[in-house]
Amino acid sequence: MLPIRVYSGNIYFVGMSGPGSLENLKELLGPIHGYFNGIIWLLHDCKGSEEEKYLETIKQENGKIIHYTYHGRHDVSRNHIFWLGGIKNGDWVVGCDELERVNPEFCDILDSQIIGNCIDNNIKIVYFEGKPLLYEFHESLVWRGTPHEGLLRQDGSGIAIDFSQLNIPNLYPRTNMRPIKRDKYHFIDGYMRYMLLPWGSNNSALGLEKRQNGKSYNDAYIEREKNRLKFLSYLDKHGYDRKIGDVKKLFSITPMDSELKEIINNEHKLMIIGSHQAKDKTFLKTVENTLNYGNNAVSIFTSSPHDMKLVILNAADAAATKEFVKAHKIVLVSHL
Repeated sequence: MLPIRVYSGNIYFVGMSGPGSLENLKELLGPIHGYFNGIIWLLHDCKGSEEEKYLETIKQENGKIIHYTYHGRHDVSRNHIFWLGGIKNGDWVVGCDELERVNPEFCDILDSQIIGNCIDNNIKIVYFEGKPLLYEFHESLVWRGTPHEGLLRQDGSGIAIDFSQLNIPNLYPRTNMRPIKRDKYHFIDGYMRYMLLPWGSNNSALGLEKRQNGKSYNDAYIEREKNRLKFLSYLDKHGYDRKIGDVKKLFSITPMDSELKEIINNEHKLMIIGSHQAKDKTFLKTVENTLNYGNNAVSIFTSSPHDMKLVILNAADAAATKEFVKAHKIVLVSHL
């Protein structure tokens, strides 16, 4: 058996974050930055920030900080790392999100075992838990989609594998810290951020194969996006910014006009239970009984297509829900 080649080229670590990410940057990059020829990091709206100052101290000789204005198109931001970061064809790249942690033991064998193995076997991208972990840079690489961006090598060369196929025993390369770092009710604001993204959000495609309501996949997706755009246009028309704070201001208005009620009703029909009115009424009654807020059914207005219990704070957590709503002055939206 031939020995695995030792890789001697450049290895970069890349990612992006925004205001308030300093603690995560220190936890993520502090233990591993020395393994890389450069840390290339895109900062959204952080010029002169503590995040920038910290990155300057650990970005390594070939590292770079890229400043960019947040605009909701995550794939465009990640592509700027490719376009402006100075990475060359044939360099290798490790990347993750700020709420993930890369195992130093994984970094320790990148050049001596992992990358050489990939080169010898024509492996160009290594995935872990469905997301790119390690890849060979090529100018045809492009990120596509938002908020869930995917990596595509447009020249079609090489193969992509899951990390498990490298057959490295007892090594877990990356840990997801979201369940630990995020507040229990983070999803409320998180899904609303998805609702406020520009046209073309692939969040509207999540779970779509189960909720096409007799339409083609593409037609069902467009229907969802059109309703979401109606909401964004409603914000624009009435002088609200596409920000969570402005949405909360909007929802504090009573009574809501018929246009906004229709948008909300359509959102729930399209994203949660389909278009059948009978089911709709049953669903609304269930919400009403669960939260017991008088005669009106109430729910959090989000674009999440996930399991209903993630969208509606349900009976199993009703007491915590009421306490949270009271403490944070969350506006619950009636759509009856």
